[in-house]
Amino acid sequence: MSKASVPIYFSTSAPALVLNNTCQTELRLCFLPQKQFKTRAETYSALKNAQEKNNHSLAPGMIVGVSLGNAGDVRYECPICKKRFVRSDVMARHTAIHEQESTAKKPRKVSCISCATLKVRCDGRPDSPCTRCQTSKLACMYRNLKKAPLASCDPSRSGTSSASPTAVDSVATSNFEEPFSAPRIDYGLTPPVHGANSSVQTSAVYQTLDDSFTGFSPLPVSYDFSSLPLESLYGFVMDSSDSYLGWGMDNNETDHMNTLNTHAPNSPPANWFPTNSFESAGFIMQAPEYSREPIPVAPAPSQSCARDSQPADSPWPHVYKPNTADSQLDLPSVLQRSRPALHGTHFDRVGDSTREAILSLISISHQPHWPVVDVAAFPSTQTLSVCINLYFQHFHETLPILRRSTFRVAETAPVLLLAMAAIGAMYSTDGLSGLAVAMNELARRSISFMRENDRRIMFDTSIIKAWLLQSVFGLFCGSRMLYQHAEISRGGLVTAARRMHLLRPSLSFVEEIERRRVTATSEELRQARADDEERRRLGWGIYLYDMQISCLLNIAPLFAVGEVNMPLPSSEEIWNAPTFSSSLESELVLSNYSNFRVVMSSLIVDGKLSQPLNPFGFSLVAHTLYRLCTDACEHHWITSEPWALTDSQYRLDFSSNFKHNPQELLDQLSASCYSLSYMPNSLIVSVSALSHHGHIQFTWPGFLHNIKVAAGKSGTERSKADARLWLSTRISEDQRNARSILVHAGQLSALLMRFTYDTPSESVWIFDAGLTFWAIIKFGNDLGSSLAAQTRTTVTWSGSNEVDGWIQNGGPVSFQGIGDLSELSAPRVLSVFSERLENMPWGIADRFRHVLVNLIPDQFKLNTGASIPSIGLGTWQAKPGEVGNAVLHALKSGYKHLDCALIYQNEKEVGDAIKCSGVPRKDIFITSKVWNTHQNCVAEGLKQSLEALQTDYLDLYLIHWPVRLVPSDTSALFPTNEDGSRSVDSSWNQQDTWRQMEEVYKSGKVKAIGISNWSIPYLEHLSKTWTVVPAVNQVELHPYNSQHQLKKWCEDRGILLQAYCPLGSTSSPLFADPQIVDMAAKYKVTPATILISYQINRGCIVLPKSVTPSRIEENLKVIHIAREDMDILESMASDGKQQRVNTPLWGHDLGFDDWYGPGNKNAPKK
Repeated sequence: MSKASVPIYFSTSAPALVLNNTCQTELRLCFLPQKQFKTRAETYSALKNAQEKNNHSLAPGMIVGVSLGNAGDVRYECPICKKRFVRSDVMARHTAIHEQESTAKKPRKVSCISCATLKVRCDGRPDSPCTRCQTSKLACMYRNLKKAPLASCDPSRSGTSSASPTAVDSVATSNFEEPFSAPRIDYGLTPPVHGANSSVQTSAVYQTLDDSFTGFSPLPVSYDFSSLPLESLYGFVMDSSDSYLGWGMDNNETDHMNTLNTHAPNSPPANWFPTNSFESAGFIMQAPEYSREPIPVAPAPSQSCARDSQPADSPWPHVYKPNTADSQLDLPSVLQRSRPALHGTHFDRVGDSTREAILSLISISHQPHWPVVDVAAFPSTQTLSVCINLYFQHFHETLPILRRSTFRVAETAPVLLLAMAAIGAMYSTDGLSGLAVAMNELARRSISFMRENDRRIMFDTSIIKAWLLQSVFGLFCGSRMLYQHAEISRGGLVTAARRMHLLRPSLSFVEEIERRRVTATSEELRQARADDEERRRLGWGIYLYDMQISCLLNIAPLFAVGEVNMPLPSSEEIWNAPTFSSSLESELVLSNYSNFRVVMSSLIVDGKLSQPLNPFGFSLVAHTLYRLCTDACEHHWITSEPWALTDSQYRLDFSSNFKHNPQELLDQLSASCYSLSYMPNSLIVSVSALSHHGHIQFTWPGFLHNIKVAAGKSGTERSKADARLWLSTRISEDQRNARSILVHAGQLSALLMRFTYDTPSESVWIFDAGLTFWAIIKFGNDLGSSLAAQTRTTVTWSGSNEVDGWIQNGGPVSFQGIGDLSELSAPRVLSVFSERLENMPWGIADRFRHVLVNLIPDQFKLNTGASIPSIGLGTWQAKPGEVGNAVLHALKSGYKHLDCALIYQNEKEVGDAIKCSGVPRKDIFITSKVWNTHQNCVAEGLKQSLEALQTDYLDLYLIHWPVRLVPSDTSALFPTNEDGSRSVDSSWNQQDTWRQMEEVYKSGKVKAIGISNWSIPYLEHLSKTWTVVPAVNQVELHPYNSQHQLKKWCEDRGILLQAYCPLGSTSSPLFADPQIVDMAAKYKVTPATILISYQINRGCIVLPKSVTPSRIEENLKVIHIAREDMDILESMASDGKQQRVNTPLWGHDLGFDDWYGPGNKNAPKK
């Protein structure tokens, strides 16, 4: 039978451990003396008794290790070294090794302490000083390489083991029958591995745990590295040298390489040294008991043949080899030798309360910081299997760090499986995205917990893979918390890659095998090459993650390009080949010579690739070239000349050593991808995507940054205004490059629409493309699209001469998947890209979508919590037959807000147009108004409007005027008296009308209610009885009638103002006003755009009316108006230009000072 480890999870349900009786097993319980349990009842009983007896305080969700095996009695002992074995034949082979050792054998070459410290070759021996020490007249000293005595494992002995965490406790007595296993906790590093003939099936054993920590003590070490063979897979030895944890290493010092496990913790590695392998030898490994005292490091037996590269007391801060006691902290006692001198200080003394606060902080920080997780809701085996399958189906090619051909679930670390399952769940169409975030957070907590409890975890490849996948998920899942953790963890990942030499020419399994074993088989060498490749790919995965953060999110990278000196990854076909022919083996050998530095040097100096690249290599080189451009862009602000127009599409300046421009090389690399023999995949597409994105980012350094500030990402209102002004200036002054940027944004959009792989990067690229279109259309002009041209240019994902011609000369142009530029408005563009983001699986796409939605157009919040588009189409005075076409064109142009009224007598035509448009009702904000003749029967007026508009509800319903008309036979809508005057009911109390408005609001048929044409006196009267505050007050607003006092009164009460007649109505004098005309010329827009933008900039909803298609589209354009220009517009009325354009003769004082106020000649006579 094979030996395996089965994790058992504790919780509060499912109280049974199920074992298949077809396989006789032995359970080694982590809190019991090691013994055999034959039945399920014995197993559960022993586990329960152990829990009650030991009363361990386990952290929530902790996994207790249980191992299955046929270890039996370890009754065979080596007479020389006292190691114990299960099988006699294994012990016999082991003894033979001792017998073959020759006493006259030449001692292994070692370096003296001085030479090892300086990392130079040493020609001396322990009995003969080296030349360098003799010349320098230094004492030539060597470390004591004698084997340390092995610590006893007699269970009768108490106290703490003095063995090193990396040493083997293997002394046993001859009559030892029941080996004792020290308490050990499995944090999910060790997966179960079942033998071929084993049919053992396990389910969780759930037991209630005491969550309280009665007395805090550090937890035992989880993944005990002392169980790793000291002469492991490739014969490397554990030492605290610079070669393992430091920055650099001489290529000749291969003897110093440390054990780096490239396999899953429980997967059987290739057995290069079977007689020294613990798995094959079958002896029992024991962890030293946990101690509060630091465990002294004793040299392991195999270290007698190790060559030291650094002395044990090396002062270098980066030489750090973690051990099991690192988490334990003992405070030394303080002996006061003299009276403290406190004179001369300029601060208060530390008091008892301050000291108690510090102690309280220490106490709190040493308590468990995560609540108990209810594992009853943890995904089933089927769900986990689906998620892992989705990982390989959708994500694996994006970050190919796992070897798919050898991947086995049963041999993979559980924490790695958890990170993979979280990513796979993001691609599920069954609503598992919420579960994905939860699983990723569990993985993050597990990794954090393991790192804090055992620093050696940081150098385990399985954990680093899980950490990398967890961080990638956190960066793009949409969770702000996980996003921040991903930014923080990047430093840890880069540090791990550096200290494990993942991207430096140091550890090579192939070289070690060839050096130690002349007769190594081709299969052994093939396996070693694959393991070398796996380590490199992990390093390249971390490098790519660091570069992606730089390229996509404009955050400075941590890796320096110059520190990377490793071969680029081999092709997926070679690495994942299940069987190896001689040809494939030679290809793998040759692929190792595609060194990163050589490739980059050849590109920058010679402008060509020295060797062909695979997709992974292409992506790495492309990200590096982009990163070089990013560095130059940062230097641009310091070294470049002031802004000046240029015809070159490559603006960045590079060092004179750069014979070829990296951005131009990136374009050439993108073009070469089209001719590759590889099938397109996400890595190949990323090269072209980076090329287009580079033109958006670097044509005008700071362009994307200013767009995001203008869109509200960060900064103050002042910085937002400055960013918008910067964009307006650049676009108006450099239209050629503005067209170039727009073309690359369009090509990037078309490329990702043509080749969609749902990678996290696609969300960022689509978002940036959408913002680019929004900014250029919103803050620029037509870019020459209205110019006459023979043919229309179409921008697709691939370039063409026609596109280059449009960049130079302008003219009609359309963008694949977006539309014709002449018909595009900022709202329509944002709608297109919002829909693209809505269909992407990653959570960050949804966050970006909300950013765009908030710009479609700038929306205002009602006091009900609902959003109302800041621009709506007015339908007043639209003739029959015209209003329907106007509404239809407006909806297709991006309008989402229609302002209607019963008195306009065209609501039926508006309703028909809405129906024909195909725009969903939920996407349109519809306003209507109760007419004066229905103020005593509001519900009846609402019914007529709902029927005409063919809808079940209104988004906003207003009282049209604070005037009631008494219906008569003369007219249903405009009744008059016998003398021809309006039939006004002066005695009507408007509070009664508002009570009816509140009733229809409660009915749900209207989502918000408000008023129209109400002055401050009328509002004050209404406020005495209202229970629902009006959402809006729609009044006449324009620079000649700003109504500042009314605006402030309403804003103080949460009432928004809506501006009708914002353009001054028919034959408006506003269009001819010199100040407005000059302002329009300054911003290179029409006077109408200035008047509409004025209302938006001051926080008012604007309702321009037009039936002309071109003006309908133009009225959607909003620009930022500088503060000084806003002051001019705000003061026009007070400077003597006060004027209204709509003053119906109600014969009734409405309370406006400029209308029927004191001294007004049009005021009705009393």
